[in-house]
Amino acid sequence: MLRQALELVHGRPFSGIPSRRYAWAESLAQEMTSAIVDAADDLADRYLARGDARNALWAATRGLTVAREMEYLWRHKFRALSLLGEEAALESSIRQLDELLLELGSSMDEETEQVLRLL
Repeated sequence: MLRQALELVHGRPFSGIPSRRYAWAESLAQEMTSAIVDAADDLADRYLARGDARNALWAATRGLTVAREMEYLWRHKFRALSLLGEEAALESSIRQLDELLLELGSSMDEETEQVLRLL
């Protein structure tokens, strides 16, 4: 059921629509984003627990299309890429997160650093 819900996601809710026109929907968009991220997190975690790296990567990536700043989704992505043996894609993803964190003026979570050390 979570997968079916995430299959309907194609980006951030209400993206591409003038914010002035739908200002009333901002809180709804935030709730939708939160629900999508939670579903992607849960589904990626379930897939990883079963050793299904390809579907874990799909779920994490789907969540990141909505909220690329959610570092725990990046951790799922890193784990999945590592399990798949996709070293070049893993390195590229790490660089993407580093660039995003620099853009946001943030530093990497300790948990993410630990995951990367283990990989």
